[in-house]
Amino acid sequence: MFRRVRVIFGIRSNSIFVLLYLFGVALIFYIGLYSASTVVVENSSCGCTCVNTTSTSEDNKNCLQSKINSKVRRTETFLLIIVLTGPRNIERRNAMRLTWLNVTKFPSVSRRFVIGTSELDSNTKESLEQEQKLHGDMLFLPEFKDAYNQLTKKLLSALLWINEHIDCSFVMKVDDDTFARLDIIEQELKIKYHLIDNLYWGFHRGSSRVKYSGPWAEPKWILCDRYLPYALGGGYIVSRKLVEYISNISSLLVLYNSEDVSLGTWLSPIQLTRIHDPRFDTEWRSRGCRNAHIVSHKQSIEDMYNKFRMLQNHGKLCMKEEFLAQSFIYSWNVPPSQCCERKYGIP
Repeated sequence: MFRRVRVIFGIRSNSIFVLLYLFGVALIFYIGLYSASTVVVENSSCGCTCVNTTSTSEDNKNCLQSKINSKVRRTETFLLIIVLTGPRNIERRNAMRLTWLNVTKFPSVSRRFVIGTSELDSNTKESLEQEQKLHGDMLFLPEFKDAYNQLTKKLLSALLWINEHIDCSFVMKVDDDTFARLDIIEQELKIKYHLIDNLYWGFHRGSSRVKYSGPWAEPKWILCDRYLPYALGGGYIVSRKLVEYISNISSLLVLYNSEDVSLGTWLSPIQLTRIHDPRFDTEWRSRGCRNAHIVSHKQSIEDMYNKFRMLQNHGKLCMKEEFLAQSFIYSWNVPPSQCCERKYGIP
């Protein structure tokens, strides 16, 4: 083959042929090396296409650095508290910030107020933007219209965001009319539950009959004549692993009207560590002010300030306890319809 090449190009000297051959090999190697060192990076954040070569220009360096900075930055925290709140409920949010949800006292706890911002008027959007500049604790869902009958979709959107942006051990979901003993909750999570990666902690119900009329009617419900056991939505805590699980199957989930019923249903097929805790007063109406409670739902703004002052001055929630309804210890050894017998003497 080499003889044919020499004849074609009229090369008579072996030494000249060898030199030309080596030069050709070197040229091919250089072209291949240059191509391999050229990387085209589409950078949506800086609005440019960056070409990175072995002799990258200063502009390309800046653009590539912008690409690196534009990657998702994950916030690390032990406990993330998400609050489902309405766009105009700024007074409630401020009451929570100034009382039990003052996370400056809890370095391992973070908070996010979750709000859908689609179709909001300009004044409300501007007010929310100012609130975010002041506190930096808002989670805006720009493609979500905030409405009372969309709470399940709102919860799922928040969990998907958490899965992508937050590294945490636990997530606590509350409403903006919830008061909680964050000191006790954080302590128990760190001491009792820190090794449990499938924790589902709250006040569980298993005997609730399915609603077929009214605002909480469930026309999609076909599983049985009662809801599957679920923790009531005034406040519950789940492990990070459960957030990941829900995110991974999110496209397959049925969204029922009640967000707490939905979460309990999504988690029902898997192995869970369910903790039923009567110290969670999270039913549709409060069972009364009791010093043993660590989560109290259906609290007014005045209630929050009063409970916080009582804790600061007296170390307890209530000057005088009140008993408005009985509670129960969940029995996991009987059918759900028999789970929840209310008795006196339970918080």
